[in-house]
Amino acid sequence: MNRTNSETMANREELGIIRGARAGDAVCQLALGKLYLFGGAGLPLSLPTALHWLNRAALQEQDEAWMLIGNYVPFEHAQHCLPSALSWYDRAYDAGVEQAGLVLAQLVLNHAAPPEALHLRDKALLALETAARGGSAEAQWLLAHQTGAPSPVWCANSHCA
Repeated sequence: MNRTNSETMANREELGIIRGARAGDAVCQLALGKLYLFGGAGLPLSLPTALHWLNRAALQEQDEAWMLIGNYVPFEHAQHCLPSALSWYDRAYDAGVEQAGLVLAQLVLNHAAPPEALHLRDKALLALETAARGGSAEAQWLLAHQTGAPSPVWCANSHCA
């Protein structure tokens, strides 16, 4: 089956966004990140490429960019964008994005984060505990494998606190 140019190439609007993003325009970087995050008319869905452009937009104070990162970019891709990705997941978690807290915990507690990110350990553990209580099997597993994590206390009588 032959593909038309519109199926294999970015359309004119997308090409304008690409040019603007490459020139450093933060709004275009955000738009291009969203196109790669959700797929465009002529651009493929690509989380690594989306993260690249959203990160650049976030560095230029485009708040929507770090919210999108926190909501949609999983640990597998975030670990390749350190240390800048840490601050985006931290901000998104503070803004109420629970998924961002889980990725923050994975980055900090899986030793993917640089040593200067140790100040986020308590927040990461709290986010992990919240996600585990919410039923996330991934969070439960990660929490169970933390060195120094409190062990569950099992009590057979009603006098335990």
